[in-house]
Amino acid sequence: MKPRLSTVILFFVICGVAFALPARALARASADQQEEEEVSNAKPDAGGIAIDPSSGKIGEGDAITITFPVAMVAADLIDVGNQPSPFVSEPKLDGTFLWKSQTEGVFTVSGVVAGAHHRLNLVPG
Repeated sequence: MKPRLSTVILFFVICGVAFALPARALARASADQQEEEEVSNAKPDAGGIAIDPSSGKIGEGDAITITFPVAMVAADLIDVGNQPSPFVSEPKLDGTFLWKSQTEGVFTVSGVVAGAHHRLNLVPG
């Protein structure tokens, strides 16, 4: 009877280890992913400007949020349509820009060049 009890105990220990290791790995991967999501995409060489999303595909109707570390417009231009975009895209992105605060604006895409890799640059000045 003792060998059978030892076998049962050993079985449960092995099962516990077999399930605990993958669970721990998944928890670690989830924590790493959450940590990555919390990292700012602000680039020091861009003066702390952040663009969200900073990568991925762009499609019609998508919103690109650009955030500046300092005020860029007067308060009376917030939520006012037909404002010039503070960036240009190569190749050109069609869309509209709206300041949501003095430091943040949203560009809503209305047209893209299919399959293109767009690069955004600040308008000089």
